[in-house]
Amino acid sequence: MSSIANRIAEITAALPPEKQAEVLDFVDFLKARTRPEHAATPPRRLGTLAGQFTVPDDFDAPLPPRGPAILRGRGERCARKDLVSRLLIDTHIWLWSLGSPERVTPGVRSAILDADEIVLSIASI
Repeated sequence: MSSIANRIAEITAALPPEKQAEVLDFVDFLKARTRPEHAATPPRRLGTLAGQFTVPDDFDAPLPPRGPAILRGRGERCARKDLVSRLLIDTHIWLWSLGSPERVTPGVRSAILDADEIVLSIASI
């Protein structure tokens, strides 16, 4: 192992198990986003899901004041009550959290449940 890998292993070993899981989630994220330099970006194909679902007309309407139950914070709160945690999530993460929560990583599920406010990105629409 390289000296960097050894250092990461030392630091991670000293963390509690739940923080080690977060480190592993982040490493998986980095690995998924890393492409060999010689790998070509696959061409995008639009319309591959045409006819398989319908986006409602009010899809981008504001959420109810407290949002669906899955989005309500249930975890520990910050000691300072004047701070609000606002979480920006992509639309597909929100849809997965409602319909297929097992597809959302534990770290993201925890962030969704602990946030005071959820903001949905409309960039994917």
